[in-house]
Amino acid sequence: MIAIIGGTGTLGSEVVKQLVATGIKPRVLVRSSEKALKLTGVEPVLGDSSDRAAVDKLLAGASKLFLLLPSLPGSVESAATLISAAKRAGVKHVVRLSVLGADLNSQVQLARWHAETERNLKASGLAWTMLQPGSFAQNLLRSAATIRKDGVFYGASGDAKVCAIDARDIAAVAVKCLTTEGHQGKSYPLTGQEPLSQAEVAAKLGAALGKKVTYVDLPLDTFRQALVSAGVPGWLAADFATMNAWFAAGGAAKPDPRLPTLIGKVRTFDDFLAAYVAAFK
Repeated sequence: MIAIIGGTGTLGSEVVKQLVATGIKPRVLVRSSEKALKLTGVEPVLGDSSDRAAVDKLLAGASKLFLLLPSLPGSVESAATLISAAKRAGVKHVVRLSVLGADLNSQVQLARWHAETERNLKASGLAWTMLQPGSFAQNLLRSAATIRKDGVFYGASGDAKVCAIDARDIAAVAVKCLTTEGHQGKSYPLTGQEPLSQAEVAAKLGAALGKKVTYVDLPLDTFRQALVSAGVPGWLAADFATMNAWFAAGGAAKPDPRLPTLIGKVRTFDDFLAAYVAAFK
């Protein structure tokens, strides 16, 4: 039995979908009966990750766990509790969604939290696999409203290229790690294979939409303040600004070669647009 925590979001739902497509019926933790009704081919367990009874029911008899938690204050403690529950239930292998650049000394709070959870999982005695994706292609969906309305989206990465990865490819790696051997004790940095600047992204998006789309680059502090004004918590806005500075310095411009060795054909940005272009119309 494969148990899933975090199976209803952009990435987790794709992991569930791809597992079901292979003929596997995973057990998935879901917050509500409404969400459960939207899932097919799975065994839903109602509850959230803080509900011990629901978590114990989810993990009973499971040999593997896919663990994805929102990156929020308290996530390290929540993950530690879930790792302990997995060990108590007899789970053998945890595939954990982390982040590219997870480091206890990172300037990015999110990366430090992920590094702490990686450390705790490695110390648990459970077999583990860390998936460390970089920027998601699906992050562009956050700008869908301004692209639809004004044909514009904003950032602070300059003209640097970024190797964004499609969430469906991350899910494919997760499914491979959950269903085949040889991945225990390994960390997989995951990036797309197509370096694109945001101006190039705008050009491709404009061509797909049949209208002009413009990328507007902002000073880092202006970008951070705009995020805060839009309701993003200050700590997260600061993290986004720091990550954009890293992008601008070329930190995400080089594709990591591991993804194609794991899944074969890697989705391009054009593949992303073919699936999601309606969101920008």
